[in-house]
Amino acid sequence: MVDSKGKSVYERLSHPSSMMDAEMELLVTGVDALPVLESIFSGDAKNLFGMPYKEFGLARQCALEIAVRMGSSAKLLEVYIRDEVLRGVQPAAARAMRGFAPLEDASVIALAKNVGRSGSLDVSLESALTLVRLGYADHPAVLHQLSELPSAQSAWDWALSSTSRSRS
Repeated sequence: MVDSKGKSVYERLSHPSSMMDAEMELLVTGVDALPVLESIFSGDAKNLFGMPYKEFGLARQCALEIAVRMGSSAKLLEVYIRDEVLRGVQPAAARAMRGFAPLEDASVIALAKNVGRSGSLDVSLESALTLVRLGYADHPAVLHQLSELPSAQSAWDWALSSTSRSRS
């Protein structure tokens, strides 16, 4: 996917001035965008200097946001999104998981590890909210995290209250 100026979709996802157009281009293609997203997450897509686009924060963030918007259509990317959840940097990774229900057990465990974890409050809260919304409150990994980390309970309580407010 190359634009009229000869820039690849990967290059355009890496630049603030062109990222939105590139995201829209990929979203319009639907499931045909999955190989592009997979190549970003896997590290196979590289720039002219051999640097993987997954090392470019903006390209990775855009790929996650596209996966969020694709919902269940992006389920094939679950293993890659799970790796992003485990990195604990991008809240969009946890949001993307909401579209993948039912989740693989490894994904539930990855999300549970983020609940209450120091580093990013957004990641902690989004992970808790994903687990609550998808019905994994009684999963052993969630129960373990809640019993081990006092901060996990705060994130969990927020997710529960947020979910109950959205249903009212």
